[in-house]
Amino acid sequence: CTSLLAVAIVLRFDGSLHHYQSSKGVVAASCAAAVLRNDDQCILALGGRSLSTDVPGLTSGEAEYGGLILGLDYISNAVQDQGSDALKIDELWRQEIASEDTRTASAPTLTIRGDCKTVIDHCQGFAVPRKLRPQYKKVIDLIGSIQRHVHEVLDKELQLSFEHVPREDNQLCDAMCKVITNRKREEMVSNIERGIAEAQAVAMSSTAKLPISVKKRRQFRQSAFTYPLDLVSRTDQIIISTQKRLELYKHLARAILESNDYVALRLLGEKLRSEFREMSLLFELDGLRKMELQEDAQRFERKHRHILRKYDSKLDFISAFAQSATAVPLYDDTSRAEGIMAQVNHDGCTLTKVWYEQISSGSVSIEA
Repeated sequence: CTSLLAVAIVLRFDGSLHHYQSSKGVVAASCAAAVLRNDDQCILALGGRSLSTDVPGLTSGEAEYGGLILGLDYISNAVQDQGSDALKIDELWRQEIASEDTRTASAPTLTIRGDCKTVIDHCQGFAVPRKLRPQYKKVIDLIGSIQRHVHEVLDKELQLSFEHVPREDNQLCDAMCKVITNRKREEMVSNIERGIAEAQAVAMSSTAKLPISVKKRRQFRQSAFTYPLDLVSRTDQIIISTQKRLELYKHLARAILESNDYVALRLLGEKLRSEFREMSLLFELDGLRKMELQEDAQRFERKHRHILRKYDSKLDFISAFAQSATAVPLYDDTSRAEGIMAQVNHDGCTLTKVWYEQISSGSVSIEA
């Protein structure tokens, strides 16, 4: 391993947060790291991880530190030949050095580059970590572990440096963060579509009837579609576009109409209210009528007559809306992010491995 450590290594890192539009919570978070050599000319490994959004007050600084820790942890395990990683140090950093005498060979260097000035300033000692002290301490511990191993193996000091780079110069890690966020989007949509199918199966096999009492019928909210309706309404526009959410609502509308679940029809109108006002009124009105709440329906129609009178055939509009669902791209940045990832494989880089951790538990590796 002595000759393998005497090479210039670059570690790039990045972190990403997507906040809810309507609240201070985080809807998606990820981090990424890339290990390179020869001044960014050769990609050795690229990795990323989805971060838990259940942590209260998760900040972009924590996400950025997550990427740095991910990369340092990978390097630490690689140089010490630890962990379950299939890559060994002799496969990862193989490079000849000019001299057979390691004492006259060039010193090993590790350059850490990121687009987060806060993290870089912490590591350079220009700023105090304060709230990010636990993450900073983890970084220092990992760097110390790498430095000790290099000293033991090469009898040389690791030349360590930190560089702040513009975001546009950190596209590889940025693309990996986007790919991970896209995985989360795919999982969300998959859960919603599965929920719609399950709810429709339950609704079509159900023999439940509406209460006879008008008062109880007015308060009746039980429906097999409650869960998928809540899932769609809770997805934020930051993570799933308005256009895609509308298509999911169309899938829901079609399943509800096919199931003759009039309670769900009314609930769908309520869920649509904040984003698609006119459509929500039509669904709520139709739900009230089909639940045989005629007085409520008349009051509702009078209250919103300035909007509802534009639609001559309300039922035809609802049916057309439900049947108009089409395939809408889940996200707009797919081609850019996936394109960068594809370019990694075809630019003559000696890519050894790409890995990412799935949104669910466990991890998966992609061998180049």
